[in-house]
Amino acid sequence: MFKGLYQMNTRCNGGRRVDRDRVVAHEVQLDMNGRAGQSGWRKSSWGTRYWYDALALFFLAAAVRFIGLDHTPLHDELYHVLAAQSWLENGSFAIDEGSYTRSRFFTVLVAGFFYLFGDSLLAARLPSFIAGSLLVPVVYVWTRWSIGRSAALLAGLLLVFSPLMIHISQYARFYALQGLLIASATFIFYYLLHHNFRRHTTLMRTALLGFVGFALLLANHLQITTMIAVAGIGLWFFVFVLYQLMRAPKASRKPWIVLLAGFAGLGLVAVAALFNGTAEFYWQSLNNTPHWGKSAEGSLNIRFYHYWLLEEYPALWSLFPVLALLGMAKKPAPVLFCLSIFVVAFAFHSIAGFKAQRYFSYLMPFLFIIWAAGGSVLLPFLGQQVKKILEGEWAPLKRFMPPALQYGVFISTALIFFLLSTPAFPLVARMLTRADASWPENALYRGAADWQAAANALQGKIGREDLLITTSGVMARYYLGRYDVELNESNMLEVDSGKEFSRDYRTGHALISSGQSLKKLMQCYPRGFLVAEERRFLRAPRIVPPQTVILVKQTMTQMKMPRDSKMLAYMWENDEAKLTDECRRLIHRRE
Repeated sequence: MFKGLYQMNTRCNGGRRVDRDRVVAHEVQLDMNGRAGQSGWRKSSWGTRYWYDALALFFLAAAVRFIGLDHTPLHDELYHVLAAQSWLENGSFAIDEGSYTRSRFFTVLVAGFFYLFGDSLLAARLPSFIAGSLLVPVVYVWTRWSIGRSAALLAGLLLVFSPLMIHISQYARFYALQGLLIASATFIFYYLLHHNFRRHTTLMRTALLGFVGFALLLANHLQITTMIAVAGIGLWFFVFVLYQLMRAPKASRKPWIVLLAGFAGLGLVAVAALFNGTAEFYWQSLNNTPHWGKSAEGSLNIRFYHYWLLEEYPALWSLFPVLALLGMAKKPAPVLFCLSIFVVAFAFHSIAGFKAQRYFSYLMPFLFIIWAAGGSVLLPFLGQQVKKILEGEWAPLKRFMPPALQYGVFISTALIFFLLSTPAFPLVARMLTRADASWPENALYRGAADWQAAANALQGKIGREDLLITTSGVMARYYLGRYDVELNESNMLEVDSGKEFSRDYRTGHALISSGQSLKKLMQCYPRGFLVAEERRFLRAPRIVPPQTVILVKQTMTQMKMPRDSKMLAYMWENDEAKLTDECRRLIHRRE
């Protein structure tokens, strides 16, 4: 293999250089004329090797994402799980006395997988697992068609081994499906504008356009950040149509005028949205910061995503402008398309309210394509420079090592150094090899508290008449079978009244935060329990105020929890407690 790579980089005689330059220039001209990458669809090659590449990447992505698919769950996953159980039972999205209706299609999808494979966390994660695995060949196919095979392979491998993309593919939440829908819709939209449709029927074109609209609407149903991607597509579409209109002969301008008129119509719709409250709703939603996240640096720092990318991909993110320019030099149209979506969305997310890596996940395919396009230009050039060094200054090494082997050793060393010094890749290695219990509690992607271990330890100790309080209602509901009150100031302030003993609309249970409210409950019930995650109880002052933590430690007895479970449990006993009508009214407990 190394010998072949070496020989490929030695083909640099004058005639071949000129031919290659002419080919690149011709491809650039095709890009600027809106016909980028059509040569990539040659039937002689596309139907064989390149589909094999796509399948190989899909199976590789699926294998990587299957490892650890049964990891300890995160809090938000269980909203869909519990609502999906209700959907199977009676067609509702009920969780006890409440209802969880966010992204209902995804909940129904989870319910469908429960029906097929049984009720389990593994089954709940299968929709994300499948969507995250399919995203890789989708990115490969479009990148191969629009830019080239080397860029497609690089982009595919970056997606396969991205810690964030692995995480959302193992998360019973809608982010992986949203990313697949956005990528598929945008790639087909680009294809519609750049492909010669004489071989396609009107029905086919209509079907593709219909899919684009349906996919974006469904993605927006899952997560409203989809509208940010649409804004990036809109900017690119306007520039593209305007460019085509300016360069087209007068006799052939009519289609572009029609498209520009259509874009103007969409602009009028956007202006109308400013007056009917739609735009205000989206803006408020993007700037909504939950109470628990207001103390986080990301809620105020507009450079949050910059720092995160610099932390996980320091070399690639630092070289982003250079790689983007190199990619545009090779294939300007598709790289500009990805840049428009990524840059617009990066700016929106940076100035938005609460920030989290998962909100950014749908943009990673476009970023990886930009990096891969630039890398497909940069890496062959660097290979040629290595060849010159090996043939020049290091020529004496030929006595001990053939040039091809020298080349292989040098490239392998450089690649290993890059992989080890880019934190994202060692992080993936840890995700694939280390158990959740060994992760620190504040780690990204993994290391959640082990509620199953706590449930095993508490089995038979909590009676039906005892009051059960928790900091994570849905976790207690799933693992302990019930709970009565949630001690969570952030959730309390997010409901309509925002006062002590408010009802969580998602579950119908009472919410408290203060020590005074906790004392009331301790005076109502002769015995009760508080079950909580260490992080959410001890080190999250916007979930449990410090004064409440002190009261718990002073008035309750701590119970022993399994080692490395990251769980806490406390118990109180009060023989003088009296369950009055006022007590029942406060918590509205179902007997």
